[in-house]
Amino acid sequence: MGSIAAILNASSVLARELVSVLEDLEIEPFAEVRLFGTTADTFLRYRGKDIRIGTRSEARLQGVAVVMLGGHADVRPGTIVVGLTGDVGASAPLTDPVLDSVLPDHSGLIAVPRVGAAVIARIARACEARRVVATVLEPAGEFGPAGLTELYEQTMALFQHRERPDAVFGGRLAFNILPGRASLEGVERLAGCPVHATSLLTPVFAGTLVTLDLELGAPILDLEDRLEDAGI
Repeated sequence: MGSIAAILNASSVLARELVSVLEDLEIEPFAEVRLFGTTADTFLRYRGKDIRIGTRSEARLQGVAVVMLGGHADVRPGTIVVGLTGDVGASAPLTDPVLDSVLPDHSGLIAVPRVGAAVIARIARACEARRVVATVLEPAGEFGPAGLTELYEQTMALFQHRERPDAVFGGRLAFNILPGRASLEGVERLAGCPVHATSLLTPVFAGTLVTLDLELGAPILDLEDRLEDAGI
């Protein structure tokens, strides 16, 4: 009998991508996947079944061995919680499954890097970089459905000359660029070198763009092979 996994904030773009990744695995990693969100009675398709996104309750968390996209409040005996940097605080050990072959010591909570930090670190390590200067361009989808809705509503408001909402972004993102919210916490430890990074929020629904300027110690002749080994 396999273990039970829970995915929190299951309506978010990231959670949906996580469900898609689990579904693409040849071997079913969990006996059961439970989805949690703020709105009950919505569904996600997983391995041929419609899985209900239910509200959080202790009863539904009973027996869960792995909580994904969780935080400190989800830590309990017998459960491993995996959260994103910026959401779990600096006390949780940071790890990248590609760069770290051994799981760090933990007290039930583990942090994994967000996409921008993971890309920077993996390329830096693959290229044995001495220093990295990076720019991370984030999509509105980083804020989940609320971000997608607000970007659409801001765009329509500009065309219709009416008041625009900004509760999610704190400013006008439509046809604009705002300071990013991406957490690059721990990226230097993963990269193994100094990293100077800027994060910007862009008016697109999905897709993260990372530009890198790397200082190398020697020419690299097998770059494609190195990046493929790093999962890039």
